[in-house]
Amino acid sequence: HTRLFLTGLVGGMVMSYGDEEFPFLRENATAENLGNTIKELCRYLYENRAYYKRLLEPDCQNSFSDHLRLELREYFSSCIAGSDLFACSFLADAVYFSIKEWILSKQSTHFSLYCNQLLQCVRTNTYKEH
Repeated sequence: HTRLFLTGLVGGMVMSYGDEEFPFLRENATAENLGNTIKELCRYLYENRAYYKRLLEPDCQNSFSDHLRLELREYFSSCIAGSDLFACSFLADAVYFSIKEWILSKQSTHFSLYCNQLLQCVRTNTYKEH
């Protein structure tokens, strides 16, 4: 496994992140751990929101936004058995854009409240009977 490490200039500051930024997404990629993993991601981003606000603001090629979207796509592909690529990508993008809007908002809702709302939407769309 090759470690990806990216550095970029964000608002005049050098910001770095790597492919091990969110190890809990890879370690807990099962349907049973979905709730706990999403909670851990939200808690981590909330506690470090000043840093992630700077990383999420620029939307350019090879940005942190791209990195987070790919991490979420891989996570949902791994933990949702039998899901097709379109469904996993759709769900990952919905979660990504929701998280981005939440972190960039001036008054970020506390992570526990936001996470409960997010999980309600994810579970509704993940566990529906066909």
